[in-house]
Amino acid sequence: MSKPRVLQAGRVYPPSVGGVEQVMQLLSEQLSDVCDTEVLVANSRNQTVSEIYNGIHVVRAANMKTVWRMPIALPYFKLFKEMAQDKDIVQLHYPYPIGEAAYLISGYRGKLFVWWHGEIVRQRLVLPLYRPLVKAVLDRADGIMVASEQQIESSQF
Repeated sequence: MSKPRVLQAGRVYPPSVGGVEQVMQLLSEQLSDVCDTEVLVANSRNQTVSEIYNGIHVVRAANMKTVWRMPIALPYFKLFKEMAQDKDIVQLHYPYPIGEAAYLISGYRGKLFVWWHGEIVRQRLVLPLYRPLVKAVLDRADGIMVASEQQIESSQF
């Protein structure tokens, strides 16, 4: 029996440092024993790079500009569609509006899981525009993972 194929899609990945990056790396590396796992994230530079990082295939989409800590990586849309098409599972790491939008327009219809890393806090002025996108993704999700019960209780979603 073949291994399930998984795409981990988010904003950033190691060697960038942070909590989301650590979760994505741990999941990807641990899943690699039982799944064929690939990662799609934004690059810190305006160049798309495909590499093997600690045994995981990582594609970093060219970042044109960063606005409010969000990489505007337009190649992400095409790359998401290409990489997701043969996957059994896509796991989105929220929040990353480019990732959520790429999922919605990709036509992907396999299993979707969302890892909820936290609420939008600093950029809450754009939340009214972002809310329909988030709701559409969550409505299609087969599962939503959170780190704590408090995240569930305090989330407006």
